[in-house]
Amino acid sequence: MWNTIFNVVVIVLLTLLYGAISKLPSTVSDLVVEKYKSKSSKELQREIYFREISGKDVRDLFSEWLDLLIETDTKVKSLGKTNIKLIKKTILYGSAETVKICALFMNHIYGANSVSKGNDNQNLISENGQKEERDVNNLITLIYVNRIICSLKRDFTGQDVTTDDLFKIRITDFNELENTVSYKKALDTVNNKLKQ
Repeated sequence: MWNTIFNVVVIVLLTLLYGAISKLPSTVSDLVVEKYKSKSSKELQREIYFREISGKDVRDLFSEWLDLLIETDTKVKSLGKTNIKLIKKTILYGSAETVKICALFMNHIYGANSVSKGNDNQNLISENGQKEERDVNNLITLIYVNRIICSLKRDFTGQDVTTDDLFKIRITDFNELENTVSYKKALDTVNNKLKQ
């Protein structure tokens, strides 16, 4: 008799144990999914709040970068002196990728500015007597501005725009420029900096 009772108790315990073990993966899975949903929900709420508060500032920032693309010669010369607000707003509202591109751009501007030794009459900051090097520096400047605009567009709208499309807006003979040694050298320089 005790054998039968013992067998019944063991069978009941094994059944309960099997039930608990079989539910364990789905319970853990549900907990992970719930944690992920909660994290995503918080990020979405934060993004919506951030965009509501800063909608006009974001539009102004994007507009200022577009102005910089269209009027590169004039705007880049004054960027280091008077347009620190543009850089601050870019750091404030841009993604990590945008901030990285902006930092590399400013590094390029300050590096090119030190080469020019402060002569503001030079085209796009850099002039050192060698046309090809000046062309490469000018193109690097434009590529960085284009990349920042593309990155901001992705940050704010989720839409991707290519730097080539922006070049076609700024440079009417882009198809000819795209095949030059200067352009390829400038593009390689920027791409290598971004990979670091």
